[in-house]
Parts: sequence; structure tokens; C-alpha cells
Amino acid sequence: MTLGLGCSSSAVLRTIWLGALFAFFGAGPLLGSSGPSLAPLPDEPAASPAGERAPDLTLPGGIEVEFLTVEEAREAIVEPTDPFFEKLTPLEISLRLDRDISDLSREEALQQFRSFLQEQVTAWPTSDRERLSLVLPRVAEACAEHCAAVLPKRWRFIHTNGREELGAPYTRGDCIVLPEGTVEKFSARDIDTLGKLIVHETLHVYTRTHPEERDTLYAEIGFEPIPPVALPEAVESVRITNPDGPGWEHAVTVRDKDTGEECRAVMILTSRTPEFQEGVMG
Repeated sequence: MTLGLGCSSSAVLRTIWLGALFAFFGAGPLLGSSGPSLAPLPDEPAASPAGERAPDLTLPGGIEVEFLTVEEAREAIVEPTDPFFEKLTPLEISLRLDRDISDLSREEALQQFRSFLQEQVTAWPTSDRERLSLVLPRVAEACAEHCAAVLPKRWRFIHTNGREELGAPYTRGDCIVLPEGTVEKFSARDIDTLGKLIVHETLHVYTRTHPEERDTLYAEIGFEPIPPVALPEAVESVRITNPDGPGWEHAVTVRDKDTGEECRAVMILTSRTPEFQEGVMG
């Protein structure tokens, strides 16, 4: 749903995802039709001489790619500095866990949710790692040419069974989470589609880890910063937190298609049900 700020009539907002920043990369295909031929990756990352984790792949420019092991991912997926956790509502914790948590304190509920997230982590299939190893150099090349700042020094990827976000890819901290089937699905038509997904999620990571650049990037797709907004109780009680954008610090100006009236609006995800129902994910 969208929440209008300072207007009396409802506003119609076409969904504008951060992926619209693909405009930065020019028209036409993002990636070439072929990439480097890479040997299969080992099941586990090797240790560097100093005992630190060695990258699974090093790209031109020194970008290190890490396909996190189950142990590494279970720690990263509950990254405590990610604002996602502080934004979670009691209703959505119940919906995600598929159990009523009204008898728990907030900290107890969050701990159960963190444990649930860790249980969804799975090992990387060899086929997924090989596909990503093919596309990532091409994505890095395209980004370096048009918007090099968004490229991380370390590209970190987590694999899950997808139950925690209904199979949708998302980001957590400085990691990109690609659930089971995502790589295969997005590369089924052509490798370009998978590449654009990686760019999309990389931009989410960048805006989270570089808040000083967030306003500039969001402005490219029409969003401007706004003061803190207290949501109406009717909205807050059914709000669902977006892991890629847990807050609502930016608004876009929209025009009512019937009246022509303009107002600023923010995008809010909400549950279809106002209370927990077993087996219903909102």
C-alpha cells in the first residue's frame, strides 16, 4: 500500500523499485552473452596463510566474492546492526514463525525469529555458484564503467531454502541472500536477467552501508528525504517490514489520476489479516 503525506484524497502510486536505477547503466543489455570459463568451486573456502577466510573468487579490480558457508551464513543472516530487526512488528513475527508469540516478550520473540532465520540457511549448490561465477565478472565490468562506487570490496552471498521471505531474494547487512531456485529462475531466460537482479540487490546493500549517498541515489528515481513519520495505528498494526527497505525515510510525489491532486507518498507493505492465523502468511 501507499501512505499519502499531507493530502486528503488517495494517491495512485506505480511501484518504483530501486532497480529503476538501472538507468545509470544505459540502455540495452547489461551483460554480454558470454563470460570467462571458470573451474568448479571447492565445497568450502580455503584458508589464507594468516588463517583468515580466503575469497571463493577474485574479480578484476580486487573485488572478492564469498559464497558463505552454512556456519558463516547463520551468523551473517542475523546481523545485529541491520535495522530490519528493530522494525519488526509482533504480528509479522507471528506470521513469519507461523505461531502466536503474544505470550513472549519482544526480546524472546526476536530470539526465536533469529533462530528461525538461521535454520533456513543451506549450503550453496555447485550449479548456483558456477552460474554466479560466470555472471559476476560481467556485472562488475558494467558497474565499473557506469557507477563504480556501488561495487563492494567484498561481494558476500547467502543461500537459504527461502521459507523466511516466501522465496524472494533480499539483503541482510552487507550480504545478498539468494534463496533456493533464485539463480536458476533468473538465469533461465538469459544471463542478463540474473545480472540485473545482482545489480538491484547490490544497490540495496550500497544504500544501507553508505547512508550519506542514499539521498542522491534515491533522488534519481524521484524520492526525497522526509522527516520521521509516525504511522497511523491502523497501518502500524498490520505493517510488514521489507528487509531491503525497513524504514520510510523517503517519499515520492504522485498525482491522483482522477483529480490531478499531488501529494507525497511512501510505500508500506501490509498484512491482509490484522491478527495471526495459523498457516496464513499475511
